Amino acid sequence: MNPLPKRLLMKLKKYYNMPSFTYTPIVAEPHTPPYKIHKYFARRPHNVFNQLIEDSSSPGEIVLDPFCGGGVTIYEGVIQNRRVIGCDLNPLSIFIVRNMIMKVDDISDIEECFTSLRNYIESLTKDYMFFELEDQRYDSSWAEMSLTVRCPNCGRPTTLTNDLKIKNGKYRCLNKYCELSKEGEIDIASCERTDPQCIFLVSSINKNRIIKPFEEDDMIRFKSHMRF
Repeated sequence: MNPLPKRLLMKLKKYYNMPSFTYTPIVAEPHTPPYKIHKYFARRPHNVFNQLIEDSSSPGEIVLDPFCGGGVTIYEGVIQNRRVIGCDLNPLSIFIVRNMIMKVDDISDIEECFTSLRNYIESLTKDYMFFELEDQRYDSSWAEMSLTVRCPNCGRPTTLTNDLKIKNGKYRCLNKYCELSKEGEIDIASCERTDPQCIFLVSSINKNRIIKPFEEDDMIRFKSHMRF
């Protein structure tokens, strides 16, 4: 947008008794740590809103944001000693903003949570992320999974893996006793989707990959470490 001609601007100031001012653009800055506690879509630049609050209100005055979202207005208002009111229909927004501005004098609860989380993670890694192949134990780096569909011929779930793929959208059946495992094809677009399945456990150490088919014993071990 082109600025108003200087002569026209002077006339407007004289007619409307407009105060003289100098406009300085504000360059948006990256989010600071408080805004990285939890992601939230469409967060506005904190330094821009900080300046808006400073220019538009005084310490102790009320700042209202009826759609507070990621909490930029609320947080910047608090650190500038404004009394803030924030509303949002999204409960995630309220949860994030409350935790951003919460004052905690006793951090023992937080320390207890960290200790509990650390112990849980340690319990997972001690006897969980491994597999045995040819009488040798390997640490698991990751598990590979596959989408599955229900075979329209035998009714059993079949994985959509490369070894069963005929062409895009067409697969053989995993069940070796099914007719579609040898002849014909499964059109996955018309099939019922079923739960994804783990197909391999992979150990990647020093750029060497060891791959083992996922078996029932592996699932039992996985489930024994799942806590909800």
